[in-house]
Amino acid sequence: MSCAKRYSQKSRRMTMRPWLAAALFVAAMTRPAAAQDLFMDWTNGTTGVLGSVTVTTGNFTSSNLVRAYNLSGPDYSAAPGSTSQEVISFSGNSDWSVSFSEPVTGLRLYLYSWRSPYVYTFSEPFTVASGLSGATVTSNQIIKSSSYFMKGIITFAGPLTSLTVNSTAGGGEFSSQAMTFGMSACTAPSITLSPVDVDIFSGDNASFSVTVDGTSPLSYQWRKDGVNLSDGGVVSGATTATLLLTDVTGVEAGSYDCVVANSCGNVTSSAAALTVHLPEMEVRYNGVAIANGDDTPSTAEGTDFGSAVAAPGNFVARTFTIANTGSAALNLTGALPRVQVSGPNASEFTVLAPPASSVSAGSTTTFTVHFHPEAPGLRTATFSIANDDSDENPYEFVVQGTGVAAPSEFVFLANKITLEETKQNTPGGDMHSNGTLLIEKGEPSTYHSNLIAVGKITIEKRNTINGNVRSQTSISNSGTITGTKTIGPVNTEPLPSLSYSAGGPNKTVPSGGSLTLAPGSYGIVTMSNNGTLKLSSGEYFMTELRYSSSIEGGKIEIDLSSGDPVVINVVTNLQLGHEAAIVLLPNGESDSKLVTFNTLQSTNANWGREAYLVGSFNAPNAKVTLVKNTQLRGSISAKEIFVSNDCLFLHHDSPGSLPGPGNLPKSPASEVATSEVVTDYALEQNYPNPFNPTTTISFSLPEASDVTLSIFNTNGQLVKRLVTGAMNAGRHGFTWDATDASGARVASGVYLYVIKAGEFTAQRRLLLLK
Repeated sequence: MSCAKRYSQKSRRMTMRPWLAAALFVAAMTRPAAAQDLFMDWTNGTTGVLGSVTVTTGNFTSSNLVRAYNLSGPDYSAAPGSTSQEVISFSGNSDWSVSFSEPVTGLRLYLYSWRSPYVYTFSEPFTVASGLSGATVTSNQIIKSSSYFMKGIITFAGPLTSLTVNSTAGGGEFSSQAMTFGMSACTAPSITLSPVDVDIFSGDNASFSVTVDGTSPLSYQWRKDGVNLSDGGVVSGATTATLLLTDVTGVEAGSYDCVVANSCGNVTSSAAALTVHLPEMEVRYNGVAIANGDDTPSTAEGTDFGSAVAAPGNFVARTFTIANTGSAALNLTGALPRVQVSGPNASEFTVLAPPASSVSAGSTTTFTVHFHPEAPGLRTATFSIANDDSDENPYEFVVQGTGVAAPSEFVFLANKITLEETKQNTPGGDMHSNGTLLIEKGEPSTYHSNLIAVGKITIEKRNTINGNVRSQTSISNSGTITGTKTIGPVNTEPLPSLSYSAGGPNKTVPSGGSLTLAPGSYGIVTMSNNGTLKLSSGEYFMTELRYSSSIEGGKIEIDLSSGDPVVINVVTNLQLGHEAAIVLLPNGESDSKLVTFNTLQSTNANWGREAYLVGSFNAPNAKVTLVKNTQLRGSISAKEIFVSNDCLFLHHDSPGSLPGPGNLPKSPASEVATSEVVTDYALEQNYPNPFNPTTTISFSLPEASDVTLSIFNTNGQLVKRLVTGAMNAGRHGFTWDATDASGARVASGVYLYVIKAGEFTAQRRLLLLK
């Protein structure tokens, strides 16, 4: 009787015995055997070869083996995979061995049994791969409990060449039984097609795919730079064979691979690179980069616009460059003018020439801004440029500029004004004094001016005022006033308020040569004989702008061809010496409103002697002296103004023009008005005194005389002889420039000047300041 038949009869007269359903899932088999004892239909209908398998049945013969093909019922519900796997059935109580012609790894045994308890002992150690219900595990044994079912999965790590199972009936039950082996092959995954590199632009989609051979089910895990990805945001398909990234940015650039696994093993694909071409935005001024987020305006970066007169029609222009240093087009996404201006003084910074909306890789575009202050003082704003640079949107930086008070409507504005006899016979411009205003005896002189003062106005003889005169205090007139003379309220006009600093390299203009300075900050700038200092539109900061007393003919040449103003800010010492000339290119003195000289100095500022000055000059802390025979087109605002002999001045808006550098007729020092008769010898106190760098010494001769006028130090040593020779009767004046006989500048201190004219001798003291 066959084992199967004996089992059938026994089963009718005994209670049901346990069944064990076991399916062996074998992975990593790579080649078929020459002779096959067993063939498996192991992957959803695809015929695969497990290898040469020998089943040893102990006391039973091979005739005990029964092939079964239908495991779709509940008895095999623990086993995955095909519903048509080949099964070997046998009966009996013995050791059952399975051997493989090639080592097997990842072997899984799917268990299902029922009825009485059994003990299953395995020749190889195992682990529980899935919950084993209805049994307990000790060492390499499974002990079935008395529950009706036992079901679960155990795994052998391998590699195995054979496996022996000993089944022992519990409680002495060794009667006939049935054991079923179900075998299926498991192949670890292997990559047949790895993902490939992707090269795209920002905003595009990217996908990576992997093709794998191996036993199902397969799991997929995509990684970026070694870190597991999960679905969400721009990522989808992180656990499928195809990874999709949508609307990528630079954040997604990196290295991508996929880990594929099944129950038999895992494999990692080769990495594929995602290259994202991105725009990279940079704003520059004259080649200097302005960092995104820069909140410290500077002249070098062009974010400090410098100074501009706070009046309609005045502005400073800046042209900025937007560069795309990336590898994809840069798009400026804001509304026109694409550069948005915000902040406290946004209305004073206007974008006149907007940039292009798109900038190709490696290209640039520009935009131009006008700074037009509406009031004096520091003015600030923020520029913001919306764009598609992934890490610099928006691109922002702070700008500033300084509003400067409009040029004075007065040719002279000060707390005290004094005019010596002048050559004035042109429309010079109005004058305003917050204190007294004195016009000394003229040559005669004619002033086409309105005179206004809070304090007393004094007009000495030989002066004609073709205009109105108004004082809040009093008017003393020995000349002629063609307009109205009024005593009444007068407002105090504020002097300019200045605040700045300077520092940087010292510069010297070579004698007879030239030096060009770009707008910026400097230390001491020194002029030399007949040298030319070349400046241009923009803002300059200097510790000193110095003419030494021995220099003649130094010229400051200013290029205003751009139409933008120039502001020269001096901290401690602004000197404009003998025959100094300020020359404006290309339009000459008609551009005087574009030029401003500021000085913070509190020491006396003596400007000129036969000099030619053009522009607005502001010295709110100093006394300014226009030295003999100096020409001025523009205005002066100062603590005190003193205009010495034979100067000529015009306001910015006055008609006509100055004679030009060196062209103002010079009056001999001995010349006296014919109506003035000198009856006594006299040596006058020098003026100004104290002084630096020059002073004028005047004396009177009632008759022609041989004259010597000399300077001595307090030790009685001769420093310099100013006059030696015969002179006509009259009033004379000579200037000392604080140099000795060799032309070297003398030290500060007290000096004596002594005159000898015939039998007349006199001396006075003077004080030279540092």
